[in-house]
Amino acid sequence: MELIVWFAFSVSRFFVHSLQNLWWRYNGITNTLKLTRAGELYEQSAHILDIHWRYKWDVIPPTEKCRFIATHNRFEHPRCILADVVSLIYLDENEALFVETPPNVDIYNSDTNPFVYMAQYKYAIRLIVLPMASFHKIADEIGDPKTDVLLLSNTGRCGSTAVTQILESVPGVLAMSEPDGFTCLQNVIKTVHHEKVDRYVQSVTRVTCKPLSSNPRLICIKTRSMCFLHADKVANIAPGIKHLFLYRDGKATIQSFYHAFGNAPTFTFWHSMLTSRLAHCIVPKQSRHLWNWFIDIETYPEINDKELMLRSSVVGILVGHWSCLCGAYKRFKASGMAVKAFKYEDILENPRHACESLLAYCGLPMEYAGTACKALSKDAQRGMYKTRTAADEQGDKYHIKWTPQFQAEADFFCDYVGVTRIGEPTALPDTISSL
Repeated sequence: MELIVWFAFSVSRFFVHSLQNLWWRYNGITNTLKLTRAGELYEQSAHILDIHWRYKWDVIPPTEKCRFIATHNRFEHPRCILADVVSLIYLDENEALFVETPPNVDIYNSDTNPFVYMAQYKYAIRLIVLPMASFHKIADEIGDPKTDVLLLSNTGRCGSTAVTQILESVPGVLAMSEPDGFTCLQNVIKTVHHEKVDRYVQSVTRVTCKPLSSNPRLICIKTRSMCFLHADKVANIAPGIKHLFLYRDGKATIQSFYHAFGNAPTFTFWHSMLTSRLAHCIVPKQSRHLWNWFIDIETYPEINDKELMLRSSVVGILVGHWSCLCGAYKRFKASGMAVKAFKYEDILENPRHACESLLAYCGLPMEYAGTACKALSKDAQRGMYKTRTAADEQGDKYHIKWTPQFQAEADFFCDYVGVTRIGEPTALPDTISSL
């Protein structure tokens, strides 16, 4: 059934897009778009489109414009993106994509969806496209965040969504779980000239933290795991932002990752591409997609090796990802970045102390510690492929059997990066939850 829907959507989008291009050329819309992309007509450079159909084979990857069938509505001033109901969902080096959602839907509330990018995709009624020149200009108008901001980085599968829900329970805190503007920076940083990188990071940060009518006392931005690799850039351009890195013992992290994504369609596809010699010959760039997404090849260029990719298991890639992130934390600390760590196991061992440590670090009143602890009872993964309940029902189906081959592969990555081996307790410096 999914294949039929995908085919119908793809064919429909092709015909609508083709006819739309002809019509836009006739009525002058194409010419207006050319001028706005060239940096002209700033006051009407926000292109508003009505959504008629949307489809994604997999909900996990960032949502590109091609996932929608949408038609022209009007051009507006870029200040339209300042509305509370408008949020950034995607960007590349050329343009930024926003979505407008209904006023009665709070896309940041975890009861709507534990992840912002999923809520945006599901509830979007309009698209707003800004050329990059306009995106940077409106970001300059917004300026640096006017409220306290916490960038909640993490290794993934370490209780980060639960921690977001803890903070969300405190009045006056706006918690954003995985807004994809920061996710998209991973690709943008690799494609634009290094002198422009800070500009993109600054604009995404400013637009994401734009003033809101609710006037929150704290904005908590929980990013996807790979985003931590550019957290130091955020710290450089916005030194007022606080940083906290969430982690968990390696073995438990990898098991949880494998349970959630090991058999996910997109992950399985990209792993098969990564381990195929034919794919590396025919589509070399695409075949390395998973590696480039999970492994910090800029810091560790020596492991950007085709033979290593070809023999890497799913477990090995996940260990490589975890070790690179823990290594990045140690590297950022050594360079003087003001970042501290928070360990998932400490929440399980002493929830009250962990919640109090978190509130204290964020400068939030201790009177809400009890409320924060109650927030832990929610299933933080209720928006994923397999929820906490489903995990219990599956039993050992997705349990990793740590063969000597898997352990050797894991030891290689951990030793190379210089972090604790899988199977040993992990303790990063300045872990505030352990104090």
